Amino acid sequence: MNNLLCLMFHSIDKDNLAHRYAIAEHLFDEFVKNIKKKSYYSIDTRDLNNNIDNAAIHLSFDDGAVSDLEIASKILLKHKLKATFFVTTSYIGTPGYMTWGQVQELKQKGFDIQSHSHSHKLLATLSKKEIVQDLKMAKNMIEQKLGSPVEALSLPGGSINRKVLEAALQTGHKYIFTSVPKLNIFSQGNVFHRILIKQNTKVDNLKKILVMDERYLKKEQNKYYIRKAIKAIITPKIYHYFWKKYYKDKVNN
Repeated sequence: MNNLLCLMFHSIDKDNLAHRYAIAEHLFDEFVKNIKKKSYYSIDTRDLNNNIDNAAIHLSFDDGAVSDLEIASKILLKHKLKATFFVTTSYIGTPGYMTWGQVQELKQKGFDIQSHSHSHKLLATLSKKEIVQDLKMAKNMIEQKLGSPVEALSLPGGSINRKVLEAALQTGHKYIFTSVPKLNIFSQGNVFHRILIKQNTKVDNLKKILVMDERYLKKEQNKYYIRKAIKAIITPKIYHYFWKKYYKDKVNN
C-alpha cells in the first residue's frame, strides 16, 4: 500500500504574521526547498485518479488568501511544484482574500482550484439541508466563474461527521480533505488527512514530517485528538465562537 503525505497551509506573510496559521515567506521557501531535497513530486486533486507512489506529496492552501497568488504561487512555480487551493467563496473579494479575477489568474498559472465551502461554517454543526445548500453554492460559483469542475472539498475547521460526508458526496465532491494529522493509505477511500503547517512549525519538524517520522506524527495526532475531546465537552455554539475569534482572523487585522 502506498502512503500519500498531504500538507496544509493557509496564508503566507512577508513580515507581519497577522493570522495564527500564517507562516513567513522565507520559512515557506525553506519548506519547499526541503520538499524538493527529499525528491518528492507534487500532485493536486486532478492527479488522484492516477497511480500514486510514496514519492508523491499533496500541498494545499485553505481559505483563499491573497498571498496564495502573490507569494505562494511564485515560490511553487519557481520550484516546479503543484498545489491545490481550496477557496471559501464568501471570502472572495473581501480584505485579505483574492478577488475572482485573482482566483482566475491562479488557475491560469496551472494551479488546481477547489472548494472550502461557501460560508466557512463548521459543517458538522449545521443540518444536512444547510450543508448541502452551502456546498452546492460554493461548487456552483467556482464552476461558473472558472469553467472547471469542482470535485474536492476541504472541510472548514476539519468539522466532519456522517452527515457532512453524505452531503459532500451528494453534491458531487469525490474527494474530502480533513485536518487530521496522519498519513493516508492511498487505497483507503476518498477521505484524505492533512498535516497543518503553521507559525510554530519549525523547519526541523517539517523534516521529520517529510521522512514520515512515526514518533513525531503520533505526537501530532495525540494533540489533535486531545483538542477534539475538549471540543466535544463544550457546545458547538461556544466552540464556534472561539474558533471564529482565533482561527478566522482576517489577514489585515
